[in-house]
Amino acid sequence: AGQKILFHNSDGVAHNVFSNSKINPFTIKIQKPGETSEVEFKEVGTSEVRCAIHPKMKLIVTVK
Repeated sequence: AGQKILFHNSDGVAHNVFSNSKINPFTIKIQKPGETSEVEFKEVGTSEVRCAIHPKMKLIVTVK
């Protein structure tokens, strides 16, 4: 808990990274190609991270 994750868009298209999980919810909004955003995960638990533009993209983050 308390660690940060850098979300770097290395694609050629924009993404909209977010988590609506009860644990560590966040929204980066539109992230253009080449941009990096930092998110701190403060609470212990599991969060599902998605992209609003590309619904098949999914990441599970487990914080201990």
